[in-house]
Amino acid sequence: MLRLNLFNSISATSTPTDESVQSILVKPVKLRVILVRHGETDWNNQNRLQGSTDVPLNNKGKLQAENVSTFLKNVPIHQAFSSSLLRAKDTASIILQHHNIALETRPALAEIYRGHWQGLTLDEIKIQYPEQFNLWRKNPHRLQNYSGETLQSASDRVWTEWYNILTQSQSQPKSRNVLIVAHEGVNRLLLCRLTGIHLSKFWEVPQHNTALNAIDYPWGIRGMSRVRIKNFVMQSM
Repeated sequence: MLRLNLFNSISATSTPTDESVQSILVKPVKLRVILVRHGETDWNNQNRLQGSTDVPLNNKGKLQAENVSTFLKNVPIHQAFSSSLLRAKDTASIILQHHNIALETRPALAEIYRGHWQGLTLDEIKIQYPEQFNLWRKNPHRLQNYSGETLQSASDRVWTEWYNILTQSQSQPKSRNVLIVAHEGVNRLLLCRLTGIHLSKFWEVPQHNTALNAIDYPWGIRGMSRVRIKNFVMQSM
């Protein structure tokens, strides 16, 4: 079983510099996951809920991914995984242009399925589903009776895949840096689990487009995890 994090991290609120983050990422550790959210899409710009809809990156999103690629150019990456949705897969492919490794796609890393809400703007959801929308914003873990996936079921799905990836990666003999590119909701769920935050606080775990997180397992996956970096966006962006 994976043990939760009990360590502090640096995040957007502590104003880390590009150099301070890179200094962490180049130091070897038994197992490290570099968790990134995909770049911007037109639907992000429109506040339109994507969920499992396969929306591609827009030009800004591609540029954001290019910036992450440059930022990670000198950081060793030994394995790479992404959601099978285009916006995550293409972000990962762009990031990996300086690393000669194959990208593995994992459907279980897809964004939280939002049912009939997918394709609607937040304003449209608020008008068409006022009670559910209010519950979703105030107590997201209690939203049950709608056509989409609950936070708990999505969390279980994503956490199982996380464990599968880490188990596969740890089987290698040397220290490993693993890149995972996923989605806002997926990354929020993972960070909630990793830091022991209840799903009622889901909205308090920000994840901007191409935000970078780093999770270390200094003693392997059966030891304590350490979230070193949260929601970091390169200053050049």
